[in-house]
Amino acid sequence: MIRISPIKFPPCNVGDTVRLKIPDVDRGRGDFRNVLMVVVETNREGMYRLGNESGTIEEMFSRNQFTVCDNQLLDIDKVSSEKKSLRQIATSESMSGGQGYKRCHCKKNVLH
Repeated sequence: MIRISPIKFPPCNVGDTVRLKIPDVDRGRGDFRNVLMVVVETNREGMYRLGNESGTIEEMFSRNQFTVCDNQLLDIDKVSSEKKSLRQIATSESMSGGQGYKRCHCKKNVLH
């Protein structure tokens, strides 16, 4: 397994565009299943920090958690340095407002 892993998941470079899967609990029903990110940083242990225009994810990812895109779709210069969670980035990329729902506590039960 250790010998096959570098072949199946070759290392990527800073600036590469990658596709990161959003877990079902972190996205709404009509939201995208993946988000495009850019590799911002790597370390000696083979972990990668990812970011896009919405922010940079606080945690680091191993190479098997994302897929490298063939083309450079995002520019590393446009990556926001603001630290966010994957759920916050998924919400900002969402067209419907993200996971969860809003509830109004007024007497007429009108959503805001």
